[in-house]
Amino acid sequence: MKKWLTLAAGLILILAAVSGYVYYKKGSRQAAAPQVRTTEVRKGSISVSVSGSGSVTAVDRQTINAGTTGTVDKVLVKEGDLVKKGQVLFTFKGKDLSDQINQEEMNLKKKQTDLANAQKTFKETAQDGDVDSLKANIASLQLDVEASRSKIAEYEKEAAPPDPITAPIDGEITVLKVQEGGEINGNAEAAEIVNYQKLQVVIKVDELDLPKLKEGMKADITVDAFPDKKFAGEVTDIGREGTTTNGVSVFDVTVGLNESDGVRVGMSAEAMIHVQDKSDTLVLPIEAVQQIQGKYVVFVPSGETSAEGASASGPPAGAGSYGGRNGQSGGNTGSSEGRASGGGTAPGGNGTRNGSGSSGGQWNGLSAERSGPTQGARDRIMKQVEVGLHNETQIEITGGLKEGDKVILPTLASSSRTQQQSMGGFGGFGGFGGGFGGVPRVPSNFSRGGGGR
Repeated sequence: MKKWLTLAAGLILILAAVSGYVYYKKGSRQAAAPQVRTTEVRKGSISVSVSGSGSVTAVDRQTINAGTTGTVDKVLVKEGDLVKKGQVLFTFKGKDLSDQINQEEMNLKKKQTDLANAQKTFKETAQDGDVDSLKANIASLQLDVEASRSKIAEYEKEAAPPDPITAPIDGEITVLKVQEGGEINGNAEAAEIVNYQKLQVVIKVDELDLPKLKEGMKADITVDAFPDKKFAGEVTDIGREGTTTNGVSVFDVTVGLNESDGVRVGMSAEAMIHVQDKSDTLVLPIEAVQQIQGKYVVFVPSGETSAEGASASGPPAGAGSYGGRNGQSGGNTGSSEGRASGGGTAPGGNGTRNGSGSSGGQWNGLSAERSGPTQGARDRIMKQVEVGLHNETQIEITGGLKEGDKVILPTLASSSRTQQQSMGGFGGFGGFGGGFGGVPRVPSNFSRGGGGR
């Protein structure tokens, strides 16, 4: 009896182990099953933009040089004063040449007296004396008088103070290096004016985005110090020379703020330039659209949408008709399943471990397995669509679908193994030229524009 009891206990343990293993495998397969996600084509707005960050700077900043060497007479402003363009900031003293001027004025009076006497003598003795000699003397005296007058004028000009220094722009006096009675060199910095009412942000833009931009484009500026407020602005300058770092070229783009209440120079900011906006148009999430040999396609549930416009012929040359798990095997099976679900007749190609295969196979029969990551894929149809605007999250649909149509999104896996097989793809479509077996990507000719709404 003891022997039979021991044997029974052993059988119970074996059955429990087998049951546990079967339960574990079943649970693993269920956990690994992907979720089929769909979305609907809807009407909405899409915005294409280019963004960049930088610091706030002043549009107008002017350093003032004295321009002449001399002595400062009057300083009419102080640091912190607001000034207008053309306003006098400080004046110069002139040279003291009063002694030279007085002496020359005395010489002039004497020469004028001599000239008057010569002219009087000429009138009284012109008939009796030497007329030519008298005329020559008068002419000489006249020249002496004019010479004295010119010399006085030169002294006065030299003694006059230099022109006063005026403000070249509107703004605030931020630096003032002159004082009354002080000497200043003509090349020395005398003052600096900054216009804090006209501010701008200079951002770095990738070379691929630069052709989209034009001066005058509207922009929204967000300043870190005011996270809940947007400042309106526009593009005022686009750099003509870029800088290259690690093989990437970027260009300076200047965005002027239309308003700057509370904003200070040096604050960190981000500018989003509106390249193009469109409303009341059909849109899909960007990951719903794939690009194959220059054509854009989506997958739709076969029971939701008419097969009109869906592919009923083989995929492009070089794409396997059936990928299996991560592109492994499946050629003949793919073709038979293709005929079952898509009605096609062309033989399927052989999938490979790299996700590529030979030509042939029905697009409707891309997935033949009923279990694993390709569960239910036989019920989806590939449709070619026409696209318009796009950004990093949305893409405009201009043809091939209508509002309300359902579109299958990339499969979400629930285990690390399944995630490796189907992340970003349409669950086991690795054999389709590798196009649906990897991380989701923006179609190759999609630009790197900023976020939309």
